[in-house]
Amino acid sequence: MNVYELTYFADDPRFSGFEFPEDAPSLIGRESIARDFDPELHGEFDWRPVSLAKVWVPQRVVGGVEPYNDYPRVGMLPAFSRRAVDALRVELDANGEILPVQSKVGEYFVYNVLTKSLALDVDTRRMRS
Repeated sequence: MNVYELTYFADDPRFSGFEFPEDAPSLIGRESIARDFDPELHGEFDWRPVSLAKVWVPQRVVGGVEPYNDYPRVGMLPAFSRRAVDALRVELDANGEILPVQSKVGEYFVYNVLTKSLALDVDTRRMRS
């Protein structure tokens, strides 16, 4: 199994991110659209990811994202440009949902991670190698 790490430069204004507007409603009856991405049993070891693909309607995002930014994020959620999705589609499709958002700076997608990894050895509470 390959493990990839995406690095987000939060302290560099050239790589600003998006946010959902504060008044953006939930699509699944939660307190906000951002909370729709929280897993069921949040904070529990047996948490379950929540699929949003069947109810997703492209959501408006706001922020100072520049068109060259391929990984701007939406709040704390991963987000990708069309160029990044095209390059990473195999890995992204295999592990989550690529959900379009409405942006004034280009074609972007928020990514809903659905794959859980057993990276923690429960018996010893140590990371597996």
